[in-house]
Amino acid sequence: MGKLIIDSTVQKIKVEQNYLEQNDDKNNYDFIEFNQSLFDYFLNALINYILVFSPILILGIFVSSKEVGLYSIANSAAFVISFILWIFNTVYASDFAVLYKQNDYTKIISMVKRSIFYMSTIALPIFLFIISFPTFVLTIFGEEYAQAKYGLIVMAFAQLFNVLTGP
Repeated sequence: MGKLIIDSTVQKIKVEQNYLEQNDDKNNYDFIEFNQSLFDYFLNALINYILVFSPILILGIFVSSKEVGLYSIANSAAFVISFILWIFNTVYASDFAVLYKQNDYTKIISMVKRSIFYMSTIALPIFLFIISFPTFVLTIFGEEYAQAKYGLIVMAFAQLFNVLTGP
């Protein structure tokens, strides 16, 4: 829980700092509004955290621990594809927020298109490697995980879709 609070606070500070750097009206900055908006950032971080871990928890209710382990490893291996999306979202979130606040939708669209191109350029070779050699990728974690190769392939396609649809 502490990590969520710290992450959301750091992200909010980054957005506000970027806004202040790009605007001349630094004397009229509202710190009360800043503090009130921290809850929104915390809620966003909490929902993202739940989205990451809820499939494993829900799956654990319906299948054996062995199958949960297979899913978990395949999911972690497939996440390597969309890790680049996470990086871009972290780096560009404040820029998108500032541009949105300035109603500069043309620049937002341009940044999204450019970031999708860069993310795709990085993610596609990783995706091709994973779907070409799923057994190899999974046996890095142990021979018993090779049986999750079809799950890995499906999740790799899903993660590539996430990257191609952009931030």
